[in-house]
Amino acid sequence: MNEFNIEKNQKDIRNAWIAGIVSAALTLIYAVIGTYNENFRFKYGIDVWSFLDVAFILILVYGIYRKKRLAAIVMFCYFLLSKIIIASETGHISGALIGLLFSYFYFMGIVGTIQYHKFLLHTGAIEKKKVTIKKKLIIGSVSGLVILLLFLIYLGSQAPGTEVVPGRQIKEKFMTEMRSMDLVEPDENILYFYSDAFHDIKDGFYFFSDQKVVVYSQTFDQPEVRVSYDEIVDIEFNRDESFWSDSYITLILNDESTVWFPVSSENGGDLKYYNTLKRIWKKKTSL
Repeated sequence: MNEFNIEKNQKDIRNAWIAGIVSAALTLIYAVIGTYNENFRFKYGIDVWSFLDVAFILILVYGIYRKKRLAAIVMFCYFLLSKIIIASETGHISGALIGLLFSYFYFMGIVGTIQYHKFLLHTGAIEKKKVTIKKKLIIGSVSGLVILLLFLIYLGSQAPGTEVVPGRQIKEKFMTEMRSMDLVEPDENILYFYSDAFHDIKDGFYFFSDQKVVVYSQTFDQPEVRVSYDEIVDIEFNRDESFWSDSYITLILNDESTVWFPVSSENGGDLKYYNTLKRIWKKKTSL
């Protein structure tokens, strides 16, 4: 009895790389839409890493197409772990059934590539080779790259982000933390939020609501500053459109002191922040 079913193995391999192409295409579509649609971008966590994700998936797709076992294994692990990380961040699994279907295709891709390799060895089409130092280095490099990408995905899911966020799109864990610091009242409606922190928002976050402006940074002499709208006599805006630097907003108060804070210019977030803040201030002080 022939222990190999080469036609099924090839079909499993084909299904795996087709699933990879579909996954890359969907990710690319999401990334492009997210570039132009703010609500979509924040809802699905689209950022610059999404485009890198597409490139990495396509590299693995090519490897599976070439019937490489390592590519199939990496694809399965990368897809599964990324879904786990996203689920742990959001508290729910988005597209669970589709995710299970893709996981099945990728797992069968592993089975297919391994069985296909065994078939080639059995028929003498290839000879069994020793694992050379070069091959070990390649495997180690690919493994390291996957770990690095997963680490970046994790950081991205935990970090506040790099742009100004509408209040309704603030991550719940950040809202919970700000409430625990008594910075947000139960009936308060945050309009815009920005954090220049790398991981812990206490390193710097700045928001305004329908009630006040809050500036918080552990690097300041006075970490917490709350400013009511009737304390403000003017708002100045110093815009910086570069990727590496933030714009700055300065609040001039009625006691002649000033409060300043950064806002990211990414996707025009600084303009939205400033224009909305000034509009709310004028509305509040004109009553």
